[in-house]
Parts: sequence; structure tokens; C-alpha cells
Amino acid sequence: MLSVPGTFSFLLFFFSSFFGYVFFMAPFLPLLFFRKQVYQDIMDFFISLWLHLPPSCMSLFFGSKVRFFGCIPTTHEWSVIIINHRTRLDWFFYWLACVRYPNSLRAMRSLKIILKSDLKHIPGAGWAMQVSRFLFLERKWADDRDHMLKCVANMVKHCIPNTILIFPVG
Repeated sequence: MLSVPGTFSFLLFFFSSFFGYVFFMAPFLPLLFFRKQVYQDIMDFFISLWLHLPPSCMSLFFGSKVRFFGCIPTTHEWSVIIINHRTRLDWFFYWLACVRYPNSLRAMRSLKIILKSDLKHIPGAGWAMQVSRFLFLERKWADDRDHMLKCVANMVKHCIPNTILIFPVG
């Protein structure tokens, strides 16, 4: 059975990612050729703003609450978060935690997720994930090794500490 808040949230996420990419991110594409770092900073800012939307809806519509146990990753140093992927929404609950970090915009800006390569083809959301430099894998070490090295080298080159989120599934 479909719920009104669930359906509304899904439609909001899909259309905001699609139209957000088309109207907010795509107009800045020319900067990519002239001022790559400025372009990337603007894209990271837009992505971090959008990444606050799903957790806010979860809290508002469904009353989700998050409690921290252990240490909270900082945004001033590199970190790797490995989460056991028990449900399809584990990443969502991590986002709920991220928006409660001190300086949550910076936490979301530095978040880079390792995903299956099929997800980059989702209209709107997939395009935005590519622009945000998420790491897409084919799940074949021969294909992924060089791609991973190139992506991590690019992250290090820009000297911005990143939080890399991994769900070791499959």
C-alpha cells in the first residue's frame, strides 16, 4: 500500500534531483573548461544542499531520530566509513547522522560514496552523483583498480579531506 508521505517524498527527491541538475548545475558547465576548481566547489555546494533534503524529509514526515555512539568523523581529515548494507536504506540513515554533524554542509560536501556503476544512469540523481565525483564501480577488480586509483588521486590533488562511504556488498 502506498503512503502519501512516502509517495510525496519519492517524487520530491526524484524531481528535485532532476530539475536541480538541469536548472542549477548544468548552467555552470562552461566553468568546467575554464575554472575547474571553481566549478567543482559550486557543484559540491549544490550537492551538499540537496543531500540535506532526504534526511530532513525523513525527520519531518516519518519522525526519524538519530543517536550517536562512538566518535563522529571530522571534516578536517580523511576518513573511510564502512557500513554493513543490511537494508536498502542504510545510506539514508547515514545521511540522517551527517546532517546532525557540526558543520553539516561541509560534512555532506566531503562525502564521496562508492556505488555500482548502473546508478550513474539514473536521470537527474545519477548525473548529479557523477558531477559530485562519486566513485562508480563495475565490481570487476581488473576494471575497477585503475579507475579507483585515478579517482583517489584526483581527490588528493584537490587537497580537500573526503569521507569515503563504502557498503561492502556482494
